[in-house]
Amino acid sequence: MADFISSKVAEDTYLIDTVSYGMPRFVGSYVIAADKIAVVDCGPTTSLPHLKAEIKGLGFNIKDIDYLVITHIHLDHFGGVGTLLQELPKAQVIVHQRGAKHIINPTPMLERTRAMVGDAAMERDGEVLPIPAARVRAVQDGETLDLGKGHRLKIIHTPGHSNASMCLLDEKLHGLYVGDSAGVCFVNDDIILSPAPSGDFDLELSIASIKRMQELKPDLLFFAHFGVNPRASILKKSESCIKAWAAAVEKALPAGPEKAAEAFRQRARIELDAISDKGPYYEYTVREVLSLSSAGYIRYFNKKA
Repeated sequence: MADFISSKVAEDTYLIDTVSYGMPRFVGSYVIAADKIAVVDCGPTTSLPHLKAEIKGLGFNIKDIDYLVITHIHLDHFGGVGTLLQELPKAQVIVHQRGAKHIINPTPMLERTRAMVGDAAMERDGEVLPIPAARVRAVQDGETLDLGKGHRLKIIHTPGHSNASMCLLDEKLHGLYVGDSAGVCFVNDDIILSPAPSGDFDLELSIASIKRMQELKPDLLFFAHFGVNPRASILKKSESCIKAWAAAVEKALPAGPEKAAEAFRQRARIELDAISDKGPYYEYTVREVLSLSSAGYIRYFNKKA
């Protein structure tokens, strides 16, 4: 049984542990309940029964949800949107304009993802349904989503982790929903990891996006992985970690991709050893995330060469 389910984390704002892939504190979904209701990152399809139960437990009717917001189009964040949308008669899907076509017709993206992660991982996510174009609102940097009660969400395009990554700045809370653009944060320990599993990972854009987040000086950081951090200084750790992981790969890559992957694993162990008590998430990271991320960093430097 998960040790965390859901809680109020700020004014009109709730964090739900989706217990995705059976792991507590892995994927967090945020519910902002103002005059309109928005859900930020609903998680994969397989976690939807739990998510819906938690939303109901918080006292909300899922049919009243106005917006499903996607911070980026990785399956652990958006995979369940198409299925959930079937139960939401009025909801719009908010996604960066670079990601819109991929959720309307996800087949090519899913084929690429399957080639990277394998059949077992895809089954763990569950079915990913296409989203009708009429229900998609493609947004770009600087646009706002007004939920009422002062909760205006400003779109901040933060490419790097993926081309279509975006953050949301809640102007009332001066809180930033960072998706994966600032990495993975173990909030209670101030530990940051910087995974790079996607084929379009870009180191320079990632660093520029992290610097842009720093310039915003948010009072709260809402991490999808996982939880709320009130210390904007953690973004400095995000920058340091991604630079250190990348440097290990770049230095070793002339000796070949195998040497670069091993150098990456050795460097990442510095952060990973600090979370060895995190149980399933630590095991999942060592088993799967490290290899995908080392490949992401290697692809980046090979493209740049």
